[in-house]
Amino acid sequence: MTEFALKFPLVLASRSEGRRNLLKNLGIPFALVSTSFDEEKLKQEKSDLSPKEMALEISRCKALGVDSQSCLVLAADQTGEFASVLLGKTRNPEECLESLLRMRGREHWLHSGWALVKEGRILAEGVESVRLVLRDLPSSYLDQKIREWESWHSCGGYHFEGEGRFLFSEVGGSEDAIIGLPLQPFLNALFEQGLVIWAEKNPAGAG
Repeated sequence: MTEFALKFPLVLASRSEGRRNLLKNLGIPFALVSTSFDEEKLKQEKSDLSPKEMALEISRCKALGVDSQSCLVLAADQTGEFASVLLGKTRNPEECLESLLRMRGREHWLHSGWALVKEGRILAEGVESVRLVLRDLPSSYLDQKIREWESWHSCGGYHFEGEGRFLFSEVGGSEDAIIGLPLQPFLNALFEQGLVIWAEKNPAGAG
């Protein structure tokens, strides 16, 4: 049986449960590390960046802020954009509902940035953008879901997984990117950078 592995241990610099689950489903072993990076300070210092550029810049800073001498560091971040303006994270259910009500029936964007770093050098990076249109749903339903999901800390103010799909009339992009980590570009980078190794493994008891 042929199995694949990575040349170096992989570290995910993210606290996102969604990103952790995406990697787990790939079957790639990884460790977790927390970062003390101040996203809000960067957003203030580089307010001239577009929401899409901001997602990539934060991902870079997160990845470069972790010691990568003996491992690969993967970091990702996501920004929202509505009416060409960066969507800030809301502080409570009331603010979140107000934001969603403004977006009903109109398009918004989620930009998912990522960066892969080794020995303090960016090996690969990218941003995948997804266009979404929120249905014109009753405010009482949206309020119920916000509180049920506790989604006011999430980018966009909602959860997409499971029942969350019901919120949208149009989705133009990959679910991976919506959750927060574009898997296909990341996987392509692993192969293009020669970071994947193959090994023949004998079945138990063989030989």
